[in-house]
Amino acid sequence: MNCYKLKINGKYVKSFKETEKQGAFAGNWHNHTARMVTVPVFGDESEALIIEGRINLKSYLDKIALMIKDKVEINSFEVLKIK
Repeated sequence: MNCYKLKINGKYVKSFKETEKQGAFAGNWHNHTARMVTVPVFGDESEALIIEGRINLKSYLDKIALMIKDKVEINSFEVLKIK
């Protein structure tokens, strides 16, 4: 079974966490409801999340693709490169 480590923008992914993101201004009213979004937690290579198997790798890549689709911009996180 193959093992993988995710590296985003030159940083190793240690885990993922759920956090709140405030609603954005829309039209003539403010949406003050928060929504839960998933963001990566980064660490050193020794702390990197080890993903075993291609099916699990696809699950994590789908999670990252969803973050990109939802335009998660918490702590200036923007995906520039996945390795």
